[in-house]
Amino acid sequence: MARGIVKGGLNDGGSNIKSIQRGIISFGTTETSKNITISSVNNANCAVIIYRYRAGTFTDAADCCIEGKLAGATTLNLSRTAHNNLTLEVAWQVIEFTNIKSLQYGESTNVNNTITAVVLAKSIVIISHKALMSANLGNVIVRGYLSSTTNLVLQSQSTCTFSWYVIEFN
Repeated sequence: MARGIVKGGLNDGGSNIKSIQRGIISFGTTETSKNITISSVNNANCAVIIYRYRAGTFTDAADCCIEGKLAGATTLNLSRTAHNNLTLEVAWQVIEFTNIKSLQYGESTNVNNTITAVVLAKSIVIISHKALMSANLGNVIVRGYLSSTTNLVLQSQSTCTFSWYVIEFN
């Protein structure tokens, strides 16, 4: 497993980032969950970003949907619903922010999700998801966006569990 830590700060050009931890991990043909030990972070200031890769063909797009979430200050949990004897590589990043106004986090299967009001021009949305049922590729393409200062929209054509973050910068 490749893993690294990038420190950021005012002198490094990343004034809103305290640290970035990243790596690549493989899911075996029967694995549906992985726990990765990371350096200690403040969960209230972190977001998880997931990128997945599957070489070759697959019959169920749900096999490639990965949800990433922190399971404590030193553990990143990655999970998928199905596996259908497929291997999968996942690149992950845990970003710990500093100098932010707010970071909201949740898990949801709902389309509309009420959040504490944010300034839209200073906020970003980060999502990961896992499909809860078999699906073709078109049904697991997802999106997340702020439809108002207090509503986060999470959409998919299939039933998914989303891990989401809304980060508002100063």
